[in-house]
Amino acid sequence: MAHGRPAPDGTRAAPGPDPRAVRVSGPAGEGVGHLLGAGLLLTSAETAGTGATSTFRLPGTLRPWRCSVVWHRYDPTRPRAERLDAALLRVLDTDWDEQHPLSRRSPPPRWGRLATRRPSVPVRLTAFPDGDARVVHGTVNAGSAVKAGRYHVTLPGPAAEGRPTPWPGVPGAAVLCHGLVLGVVADAVREPGTAWLSVVPAAALLRDPDFRALAAPGPLEAAELQPALEEGPTAGQGPEAGETDSLTRWCEGQDLFSVRLVVGAGSGHRRRLARTLVQRMSGRGWAAGFAADADERALGVVADTCVPLLLVVDRADTRPGTLHTLLDGVARRAFAGPAARVRLLLLAAGAGEWWWEARSESPPLRDLPADTVLTLSGSPSPSP
Repeated sequence: MAHGRPAPDGTRAAPGPDPRAVRVSGPAGEGVGHLLGAGLLLTSAETAGTGATSTFRLPGTLRPWRCSVVWHRYDPTRPRAERLDAALLRVLDTDWDEQHPLSRRSPPPRWGRLATRRPSVPVRLTAFPDGDARVVHGTVNAGSAVKAGRYHVTLPGPAAEGRPTPWPGVPGAAVLCHGLVLGVVADAVREPGTAWLSVVPAAALLRDPDFRALAAPGPLEAAELQPALEEGPTAGQGPEAGETDSLTRWCEGQDLFSVRLVVGAGSGHRRRLARTLVQRMSGRGWAAGFAADADERALGVVADTCVPLLLVVDRADTRPGTLHTLLDGVARRAFAGPAARVRLLLLAAGAGEWWWEARSESPPLRDLPADTVLTLSGSPSPSP
């Protein structure tokens, strides 16, 4: 088959399927798994079964690796919106870490959620619908999990004849959006003209304390925000607690929009303070990160978010274009009805001419409270 050409079932051959995706042979048949590191594998509950040993193969290899269930969640008596449908397997073969470099060198997977109500967010997954690894592209309605408790992913092309039928070789796959794991496929169905997936959100997995204890996941990040970020939540040593606590109270205030400018104390200190705040607010359910010099389409996500949002603009005094685009997005939110809180944290050496020009040109920066500018310890006070 030619490179990138659609297969008969509508999938597309890809030069680089997800290296974490593996083909799983479980008690109920063939499925997909996603390697998490530390010898753990995420898949669907049906693929894994409840007690029998399963095997998996890496794409392009023949050796089967043995694994067994260490966490399993599936209760058919509970409503679909409330039940999980996923499992964690642990590799049993003692030479796994030695033979597979992913276990030793790759960073842990990052977990994502949808933070807007956009009707068509692109996603991808690596599955084995015909026995070979293929990248499958689709879209998810960001609001689909509000009532159903599952993400509903639609896929063009892989149609079935007659009535809807299960789509083998797809359940258990991890659904990715901008490199984040949005969830795991529980059901895959082909219908005339299309196909669809029912996906257990990563947020539901991370709420399970036993899953968290085994997988040791990082923070839940906003998928649609990724093209607008140069850096997301990162763990690290932060500055004094008093500075972070003050900004935390600012974030959690009742205003729908607020801006804070942090000046002085050196760029390293300012950035550490912002990183600490991003990490803290991410742990409290906020979408947070450092804004990149991205295009208007990427930065426009600020107008669409439906969860609390914290964006840091480092070196704000040298990036008027990025700041202007973000403030335009904030202004557009006023026409979208009730919205979640947005906080812009600006970092700069001082509040000079650039700051007064920004305030005069951008309506969201007018009539700011007196405490908008925070001068860090040891820094000169900003000019009035």
